[in-house]
Amino acid sequence: MPWPRFAYNQLNVRTYVVDPATGAHAVYFIRSGVTSRVTSALTGLIGLPWEHIDLRLESASGHDSDQADVTAVGRWGGDVRIMAHVSTSMPASVHPFDSVESAIDHLTGPLIGFIGPENAVKRFEIRHKALEVHQAGLQEMRFDLLPTIDLVDSRRMQQPDNLLHVPEAEFTVCLPARRM
Repeated sequence: MPWPRFAYNQLNVRTYVVDPATGAHAVYFIRSGVTSRVTSALTGLIGLPWEHIDLRLESASGHDSDQADVTAVGRWGGDVRIMAHVSTSMPASVHPFDSVESAIDHLTGPLIGFIGPENAVKRFEIRHKALEVHQAGLQEMRFDLLPTIDLVDSRRMQQPDNLLHVPEAEFTVCLPARRM
């Protein structure tokens, strides 16, 4: 079914899983937030609980033409403030992966998503072109939601295994989502 296009910022808390139906890499969205009230309302009506959040992105050019400082500031389950130094060049390596290509494929490549509580998980498919991925270095992070859902403590949050920045992504969510 054709779907209208919406531009919005998105922030999600997710983990990587295996689709039990196909064995393919997939993503389980623990929580997902979008800045568009319309998108949040419409997806909620069809069973995808994308919460409305307040999130503003700011970008400023760095010293070199291939660097920028990116800041995400807002509220979602408390304060959100993520400051990163982004390089527009491809990352040299992405810990803990063997290669940059395998990292990008694993982190941005899955086209199957799951969302919902254990007794009502829904499966949906996503389509998107290859994403432009940049390596980033964390300068500061405050994301009050994470410690409240017992995923990571505030100290560990300041030392992520990797930090990647995707400046823009156009994707299609294939609906309806199917209950597992």
